[in-house]
Amino acid sequence: RIGSPCPDRPYEATIAVLDRAGRQVAEARSGADGRFRVLLPPGTYTLRPRQSSAPPRAAELTVTVSADSITDVQVAFDSGIR
Repeated sequence: RIGSPCPDRPYEATIAVLDRAGRQVAEARSGADGRFRVLLPPGTYTLRPRQSSAPPRAAELTVTVSADSITDVQVAFDSGIR
């Protein structure tokens, strides 16, 4: 409804992880809290949310993983509801 904000909520989703050559190297499923974890060697990866043709939808993300550190990312799914 107009004037009634819709706050972000966690979303369970499957995320494919692709290397620079476009090969899938991992896949993760987020939990009910929307969080997921993938252990990867340093490098640049594309996160590709698995989704149907219906909303919610999310864009691919490019992520650079550094040695000996945790890389936080946020994959935002959009319901299309305004």
